Amino acid sequence: MCVVISGRTAMHLAASEGKMEILEYLVGIQANIMCRDRFNGTPLEDAVRHHFETRNADAVQKLLRDHGATLAGLNYVVKMCEYAAQGSTEHIRLLATNGVDVSMGDYDDR
Repeated sequence: MCVVISGRTAMHLAASEGKMEILEYLVGIQANIMCRDRFNGTPLEDAVRHHFETRNADAVQKLLRDHGATLAGLNYVVKMCEYAAQGSTEHIRLLATNGVDVSMGDYDDR
């Protein structure tokens, strides 16, 4: 039995677990790829957050991007600045690949 209290959908769970066959099916039946859970997260955000632990992470992100999913918002710009300060090129590349504008400033326009 599965009780859903977080508003997460099959799309969220498949994206965070790297389940390509399920994602391809859901995209094929035109499930909402930009659906949001109760934390305001999207399936692409789940795929990015779990990127380094999930097999197929690159393929999951590409599939979602190819169908219009993007990362946007100040939170990702702030993360980009944090990763730059840490020298984490890999994390910056991950965010940029998924649509975060590398030329945007953070909350105080840095």
